[in-house]
Amino acid sequence: MDGGSFFIDVRPARVEDAAAIAKLSSQLGYPSTEEQVGERLAVLIHQPEGNGIFVAEVPESGVVGWVHVVTVRPVANEPRGELTGLVVDEEWRRTGVGRALVAGSEHWARNRGLRMLGLRANAERNDAQRFYEWLGFERTKTQHVYRRPIE
Repeated sequence: MDGGSFFIDVRPARVEDAAAIAKLSSQLGYPSTEEQVGERLAVLIHQPEGNGIFVAEVPESGVVGWVHVVTVRPVANEPRGELTGLVVDEEWRRTGVGRALVAGSEHWARNRGLRMLGLRANAERNDAQRFYEWLGFERTKTQHVYRRPIE
């Protein structure tokens, strides 16, 4: 990143973005191959009402970030948009890329009649927590996340 002014294009992700998304995901410790991401994108981009997947592209640098927002409709409270993933290339952090991706997610959610945007942040990622709070997100609870394979 050269530190000068630049244009950030936030656009819907395409299957052709799989390599960039996989590379960015590995920066946060979520390794996936280009093939795995491509297969996931091929399914998700055909479900536009429930999934918004966007990339931030900068001329001459390519894809420098991505976000995935989903529609969550719990029975116990109001529907919302939920950020399930947000990654900005290490060299492009603190340049407005993350803010642009969150704004794109908010626009997507608003267009679907959703009035709340939520997310989960890893408790060890203090920079991410500060970023979300700076954007106006409010921590509403602390919880443990459990997973179990389905056999």
